[in-house]
Amino acid sequence: MDIYFILSIFIVLINLLPVKNKRQYSVRLLFSLFILFIYGAFRVDYGLDYPAYENYFNGVKLYGIEADERLEVGYYFLNKILPSYRSLLIIQTLLLCSAYFYLFKWYIPSKWAWLGFLLLFLNGQFTIFFMFTAIRNGIAISIFILSTYFIYQRKSHQLMIT
Repeated sequence: MDIYFILSIFIVLINLLPVKNKRQYSVRLLFSLFILFIYGAFRVDYGLDYPAYENYFNGVKLYGIEADERLEVGYYFLNKILPSYRSLLIIQTLLLCSAYFYLFKWYIPSKWAWLGFLLLFLNGQFTIFFMFTAIRNGIAISIFILSTYFIYQRKSHQLMIT
């Protein structure tokens, strides 16, 4: 948990640095989220649900557990096609960092990014800690964040066409 707070302070401080244009803002976001990606992708025994997710993954891969009504079918197939549990964590973290990159880029002005990250790290059930602990919820929230832009622009019908 100490690493989590050190990481959050470091990322907030990075985002206090002023930027002159959108390109610099994107670079600052990428750097901040790359640090978060390294932290999340290589986590081990992180959170209370970690052993349950790892056991489910191993059950699907090693013992051929079939999909049931308790878990999402998409999550089951994701476990089925990925080669290792680590790859699941890397993909989940990459999706999460991508979603937050676009969330900040689309909706948060550069001068307020520090506050956005501060709230992201400290806001109870919506913290990065929660997203890393609850893998399925993190994936679902990431997909929702990415879809908000299309919903806001009323271009959701274009998703089906392309």
